[in-house]
Amino acid sequence: MRRETAAYSLELGNAALFVCGALQHAGATIGSLHEPVIVPASVVEVLCALALSWGAAAILKQSLKAWRAAFIGKLVAIIGVAIGMVALAVGAGPRTASNDLHRGIMLALATTSLVILVVPCTIILENEMATTTLKTSSLPREFVFNGSRIPDPDPQMSLDQVRDLLTPSYPEIATATLTGPEDTGTSLRYSFSRAIGSKG
Repeated sequence: MRRETAAYSLELGNAALFVCGALQHAGATIGSLHEPVIVPASVVEVLCALALSWGAAAILKQSLKAWRAAFIGKLVAIIGVAIGMVALAVGAGPRTASNDLHRGIMLALATTSLVILVVPCTIILENEMATTTLKTSSLPREFVFNGSRIPDPDPQMSLDQVRDLLTPSYPEIATATLTGPEDTGTSLRYSFSRAIGSKG
């Protein structure tokens, strides 16, 4: 939970910095802080602030989908800062020492929170995969041939053993193509399809 709290705090803090930068680049003076008016920069900073706020809200949900949203929010912020730094470096707008410091802090916070997210995102993914695997492995098998549903003769049998056991009752299964498993929600379905050229 501490990791999530740290990521959430960094996310909101960085969003606040972007809002501050957006206001200054729109012409507002915040205390002793004042930056040249750069409307494109202000627009980008507003978008970055929204992306980070969206990411902060997603962090609290603690799901893989939410963590992905937070991850995307950080990437948007990092890309936005990088674009601004490159633009100023090539002389596309007025550059000040305070603006360079401001952007450096934004980039550092976004990168730090991005790193903080990597580990829990990996853990969530592993947990979801484990849950899916557990659910799949607990489902009973069933077999289908020529439109007929055949119950699993023995869950401990391999697929080849099942084929051999069913062949005396269904001779065409010996040469049939086996596909599956298909998760039906209640079972894992394996289908025997007649070999091409077989006669019914």
